[in-house]
Amino acid sequence: MFNEREALRLRLEQLNNAEIQIIRELQSERKDIYSRLRELDRQKVSSSHHKKTLLELVDETVNLLKK
Repeated sequence: MFNEREALRLRLEQLNNAEIQIIRELQSERKDIYSRLRELDRQKVSSSHHKKTLLELVDETVNLLKK
């Protein structure tokens, strides 16, 4: 018999699956963005003043947030 408890359990399972899919999509997009940033950094013309690349700034921020 299908009752409210079973319906709620099923919905939680559906939400979990949806969350996993969204997380995977975001991770994939983040990976693509980092890849493109690295590509752009390699193409960057060197200047006499060393400025941190956007990727370096992002990595630095991530490391600070991990602490």
